[in-house]
Amino acid sequence: MSGEDREIIPRIMRDMNDGVLVLDMQENLKRIFTGKYAGVLSIVISALVFGVLHIAYGLPYMVASSLLLGVLGVFYHKQGNIWGLCIIHYVLGEVATFLRYLI
Repeated sequence: MSGEDREIIPRIMRDMNDGVLVLDMQENLKRIFTGKYAGVLSIVISALVFGVLHIAYGLPYMVASSLLLGVLGVFYHKQGNIWGLCIIHYVLGEVATFLRYLI
């Protein structure tokens, strides 16, 4: 097993952990907020927190992460399934990492 192969499993676990923590926060915020816009507020706040967690990669990456989680948060809100979102998060993270080395 090469060194790069050994890095894939920890990356998948990290990406799944990021997604689970933020979407769990989204569920908890929905319980805190009440009213018609509880779902929207929980998605927006979760997306902003997710973006701030990615500030180490730069401001454009932070903004893109917030927008991505906003979209994924809507999907999660409608479907209630996290596994597809974890896969999307992992794939887009790998693509962003690859593009970062190209530029």
